[in-house]
Amino acid sequence: MGVGDHLAVLLENQPEFFDVVWAAMRLGLYVTPINWHLAAGEAGYIVRDCDATALVATARLADVVAEMGDDLTAVTDPPRRRR
Repeated sequence: MGVGDHLAVLLENQPEFFDVVWAAMRLGLYVTPINWHLAAGEAGYIVRDCDATALVATARLADVVAEMGDDLTAVTDPPRRRR
């Protein structure tokens, strides 16, 4: 990812949301927050429509991300699990 790339953020209401968004903005990324209450099809549409090349999500929302399927084709960064 580099300046001008797009990051989609799918997190619950938690303080870490701000860490992710502020870090992305400092890197010069465009950020699209996604409401964690949305269904996989709705969230996937947003990821595809904003041309995100990376997605940040919590493990709790892994099922939603897995159901996004083809909507994640532009997401090029490999998923990483935080320990």
